[in-house]
Amino acid sequence: MERKLPTFVLKAIDSETFKRSPKSQKLLDFIAQKSVALGPNLVTGRLLETEFFGLGDSLPNAKSSICRVQISRIKSLLATFYETEGQDEPWQLTFEAGSYGLTLKPSTADQSSFAPKLCILPLLNMGETRANSKYALD
Repeated sequence: MERKLPTFVLKAIDSETFKRSPKSQKLLDFIAQKSVALGPNLVTGRLLETEFFGLGDSLPNAKSSICRVQISRIKSLLATFYETEGQDEPWQLTFEAGSYGLTLKPSTADQSSFAPKLCILPLLNMGETRANSKYALD
């Protein structure tokens, strides 16, 4: 599978944190590519079980836990990565609760640019003319 992923995704996958865990590194790469190709909502446990882990219809109880365990491991490694090597990254890879597809969120260091902006509009026409009253609630 050709790697067509954004640079910030490749930085996490190719980091020293993930190099120490080759299986998690390969799984993160697979999930990232599937999330880009299909969308994060279509990356399911069944998809991972069949296409990544190569499990068929046998051992249904073992299959149900393998994805949860591996995603938990990847979450832990991502947290380590963003605390160390990736602390200056503007975006972070994350998993929504109960999901196997990757999503993005702004890093905690960069969230100031995403803060709500305050805009104050006049509620009463304070001037002599009614020309600006289209913005007023009088």
